[in-house]
Amino acid sequence: MTMSAPLQHLEARQFPWEPGDVVILNDPYDCPGQHLPDVMIYRPMFHRGKRIGFTGAVAHMIDFGGGAPGSYLATATEIFQEGLRLPGVEDSARGETEHRCVRHRAVERPRTGENDRRHHRNDRVHTGVGEQVLRELVTRYDVATVRRGMAEIQNGSARLLRTRVKELAAGTYRAVDFVDDDGITDDPIRLELALTVKRDSVVADLPVRHRRCVGR
Repeated sequence: MTMSAPLQHLEARQFPWEPGDVVILNDPYDCPGQHLPDVMIYRPMFHRGKRIGFTGAVAHMIDFGGGAPGSYLATATEIFQEGLRLPGVEDSARGETEHRCVRHRAVERPRTGENDRRHHRNDRVHTGVGEQVLRELVTRYDVATVRRGMAEIQNGSARLLRTRVKELAAGTYRAVDFVDDDGITDDPIRLELALTVKRDSVVADLPVRHRRCVGR
């Protein structure tokens, strides 16, 4: 979900992909990501004028701005206090957008920010390598064959998982645990999970009863 949900978001809003594009984003609200330090990068792959897929990378930045080192501000009341939000920024071929964003953000540790920027440049290279590998595959075989192979990898994984789930006894399994605290008070936070197994499927239910508890 870390990589797929944001890309699905860009597709749903009909992002105007063009050859050579590199798009970076991290906004967990606008682009269903994880949190601000997880910066995702997507590069479209075109073959004979048609978009046939994407390559992508995710980099966890040590600091992405905000009111505390590491972009973890327990007292934040809104996301703007946690760091820089990128809802989907088109990066130029020279990385000018990325340089501008990193240089102007409120980074607690400038040297760490520079390291993050170097990692980001590496991720741009990695997506380029992925594009080249995909291009070699469709050139050696063809687009339809590569797509069938990718689908079979996913379908095969799903079949194996469902086979293992069938080995479990049907029913609902429950568990309760506690998070030590929320970083503001010392009160533990109750977490509850119910897993319902039926034939070859599992449904996970997290009841909205997560509240501070005086005792365990």
